[in-house]
Amino acid sequence: ARRAMSRAVSNAIHRYLDNVLSDQSSVRLSYDTPSRSVIRGQLLELIETYGSLTVNDDDYYYNDGTSARLLYAEGTIPMTYAGARYNVPVKLYVGVEFPHAEPAAFVAPTRDMMIKSNHSCVDADGGVMLSRLMTWDPSRSRLRDVARALSAAFSEEPPLFTKPNADVGNTSASSTMTSGIRSGARAARNVAGVASRVAANVAQRVPFSVRVERRTPSNSERRIEESTSTITSPRAEDVIHAKNLFRARAIAALLERLRHETEQRRSANLQSVELLLSQQTELYARKINLEQENAAMRAKCEDIEHGASEMREATNVMRKWLATHGQGTDQVDIDNVFKGADAWSQQLLDAHVKDKAIEDTLDALDDLLNDGLIHHADYMRQVMKLCKEQFYARAEIAIVTKMQAERGITNNAYVGDKTRTPQHGHRLEPLSTMFSEPSFLQPSRPARADPGRTTWLD
Repeated sequence: ARRAMSRAVSNAIHRYLDNVLSDQSSVRLSYDTPSRSVIRGQLLELIETYGSLTVNDDDYYYNDGTSARLLYAEGTIPMTYAGARYNVPVKLYVGVEFPHAEPAAFVAPTRDMMIKSNHSCVDADGGVMLSRLMTWDPSRSRLRDVARALSAAFSEEPPLFTKPNADVGNTSASSTMTSGIRSGARAARNVAGVASRVAANVAQRVPFSVRVERRTPSNSERRIEESTSTITSPRAEDVIHAKNLFRARAIAALLERLRHETEQRRSANLQSVELLLSQQTELYARKINLEQENAAMRAKCEDIEHGASEMREATNVMRKWLATHGQGTDQVDIDNVFKGADAWSQQLLDAHVKDKAIEDTLDALDDLLNDGLIHHADYMRQVMKLCKEQFYARAEIAIVTKMQAERGITNNAYVGDKTRTPQHGHRLEPLSTMFSEPSFLQPSRPARADPGRTTWLD
């Protein structure tokens, strides 16, 4: 019957795995197609090796909050402790990256079990640290190897204990008074009984399982145990110690969590305060900049208003002048509007006009060259010619200005007709002639100008 049931269970697991790992399955597992055959084969090997395990699927949540639909093996694996055989309830989750990553193993205690604290490879939540038990090799390691490693590790150090009963301490306390009058001769026999009972209690505390094979004590051993009831039960002491230890650890954990949360909130508040202070400083600096810009704009507006007022006054003056002197201005020759007060002044004015005209011509030649409208050779020939003429004009300006300065004249132009030009003055020779004839660099001085005649540009 057992073999038939085992075959039926095995066939059911085969059908279940074929169903959930197929592409047409309604269960959407998180595995990729190449790894599904490997997962199926290793799960079947595990079930055949450990018949107490079954296979199912469920959502698995990772530490980062993500989840995946995974297969897992659930049931018990055997272990041996103190000569007795026990079954440890476990769960083995096959991860998404399997077989490149090791499976996730957990101890699943029942209601009457508790996880041993400070276990070498099991944490307080039941998670098994497989890296301390074996080295996972993707090409060689199997799920049944993980189950074997768990069985061997749990046999050396059981991960679970049976929860103690609350009434043990009361029964031992009531028996203390009745056994207080025992004779000293029986005390020696009690020592052996105490030792055997302590060993029995330890063996009873450690594992927890359903199928435990124990020897029935004899009548003499029972009498010895009854006579040794004066000893306080170790399980009652463990209950008190466990309560105190749990209370102390719970208080310490709560205090640590409270301190951690307080530090986090304090750090967050400090960052918020620093951010607000920096924003306040930035806003204050912007306020000062805006005030400065506002003052500058007001000053500029005042300057513009003042300039506009002066422009209006000048416009009024010009309109009055035009109203008085504007008759016949359409026939004015622009070339005869500005006249030199004497020959040297006229020569200086002509030299300035020539210099500015050559400068404008050079700018025009640059524009033509940039637009590709003149050849480079023509451009260079014209520039060299104009630069030579401009050099002569500027040298002429320098010489005539020096001569005028010796006469005490700083502005060498006069607006009027030609009849006001001095009769005895004469122009300097052109500068090209001066350089060809050095004797002309020192021209004869013109006649002294009339003291009553103005020589300034009106």
